[in-house]
Amino acid sequence: MISTFDTERGRLAFAFDSFWGGDKYRCPSSPTMGRGALTRWIPRRDAEGKETGNFDEQVVLHFESYLVPHPGEPLAAFRTRMALAGYVNICQPIVDAYVDAVTSPVKRDLGKLDRYLSSLDGRGRTWADHMEEVARWSAVYGFCATVLDVPAENPSTSLADEEARGVGLRATLVHPTSFAWIDVDPDGDVCEFAYADTPYLPDETGKALVRFWVYTREAWALYETQIMVTAGFGAIRSELAGLTPVRHGALPAALVGRVPVVFSYFRQQTASRVPCGVPLIGDAIDLARQIYNELSWIEEIHRKTAFPFLAVPERSQGGELDPSTQVKLGPDSAFGYPSETGAPSWVQPSAESTRELRDHALFLAMLALRTTGLEVSGNDTSPDASGEALKVRSRDFDTRCSRFARALASFEREALSLAATILSMPGEATSVTYPKRFTLPSPADDLARAILLVQTFGEKIGPDGVIAATKAALDAALSLSDDQLREIMDGVRKMQGLADQHAVLQQEHAALKASHAGTKQMLGHVLAQNKAGRLVQGNPLASGGSGAPGGAGPDGLSSAADGGA
Repeated sequence: MISTFDTERGRLAFAFDSFWGGDKYRCPSSPTMGRGALTRWIPRRDAEGKETGNFDEQVVLHFESYLVPHPGEPLAAFRTRMALAGYVNICQPIVDAYVDAVTSPVKRDLGKLDRYLSSLDGRGRTWADHMEEVARWSAVYGFCATVLDVPAENPSTSLADEEARGVGLRATLVHPTSFAWIDVDPDGDVCEFAYADTPYLPDETGKALVRFWVYTREAWALYETQIMVTAGFGAIRSELAGLTPVRHGALPAALVGRVPVVFSYFRQQTASRVPCGVPLIGDAIDLARQIYNELSWIEEIHRKTAFPFLAVPERSQGGELDPSTQVKLGPDSAFGYPSETGAPSWVQPSAESTRELRDHALFLAMLALRTTGLEVSGNDTSPDASGEALKVRSRDFDTRCSRFARALASFEREALSLAATILSMPGEATSVTYPKRFTLPSPADDLARAILLVQTFGEKIGPDGVIAATKAALDAALSLSDDQLREIMDGVRKMQGLADQHAVLQQEHAALKASHAGTKQMLGHVLAQNKAGRLVQGNPLASGGSGAPGGAGPDGLSSAADGGA
């Protein structure tokens, strides 16, 4: 079952542009959603060539923009709107909030795999860095792929040489916009995967040189070919079969017929065996485009109608100035007017239309947050707001993060297992632990919780608990780099160690003091008994026993009532 992604590529590229914003949004990469047309109203004529009074809308120019033109809008006016349009990126903060919450607290112990996964791109990208990117683009697209392979060239001559050179596995994060085709067998296992790694760079003929990487169960191959950018990638599959690859090679024998690709998801779509996912910002990108267009309308209204104009009453000219009148305006100029028509006045355009558009744009922004499990609440009247008029809080943020974390953990287990297989280290023990609870970052709340924890439980949480709470409080209260925070915490640990030693010394001192008090009390009692002549000769601590007249008292010593005087 072979599936191409030509029909989905336009939507996927739109998600990519929406996440990055800036020039990526002003110059769309989507071949479908980023293309539009300017139209013009053409009078409709009858068979005799006379105008009928009706009009037809005719396309006069195609363009690339996420702005939607007005019907009949002139080219010059539309170009001005494109130049002045501003994109408010609400998609990137949403994605980053989820990615930071899910990936930051992850704890990993990769064991012997660690050194092979320390430079996945040959430039120092670690496995943790790769997982952060996997999470980010899985949220944007709904899914993405990671191809694992050994480096194309290995100049090392020994294991020690590999360690010194940092030679390890290579991991390629493949965006769905680059997917060419996926072939899956009846069981849903991937038996062929192909992607393109060269962006569209069409020449004057509309063609572009594209490099295709093709992975099967036995080998990999790299092809280069010229294609029409509008033709899509799927149509090139049959053509590649007749081409000679630029490079090719066999896959590691340890894979035993397995294609070295693993797919990650924000939320997997299980309606098909072909890998596919549901994105986090699938609805938010459409709402962001609406905001983009409405802000352009607001700018256009302000630019064309926001300035007040001077209205001069004229009786005889029907509102037109007398041609013989020389009008001069300025702080040192004036002009006359007929008193019977009334004084000139400035007309201020109404702000209601732009206010309504601004309110609707704000509503769309709030709606975009809600579709992703977030919400903005206004609270600029409380005395403790500290200047934060708007705060983002979660709706079903924790639930979505938990589901996302489970999907990433599943991907990571499969990817690490694949890496161990490639390295002929099957069963190598690794440990990856994702958090169970997720909250939106709030420094004020984090600081309050850390202080409350220490005040409520104090030393009951133990030295490690006190250190962890101190770290959370410092991180929330101060803007510190990782190195600064690490240095301060080293000092805290030393102070905590001294405090623990002091506590131990205090406990030992208290024990010695208690022991001294007990000994002193016993000696006092002995001296008192000695004075009364009740001690047994040769055994100062002996109680009344077989050698004493009478039985022992309740305190182990003979009582005064036992013997006679």
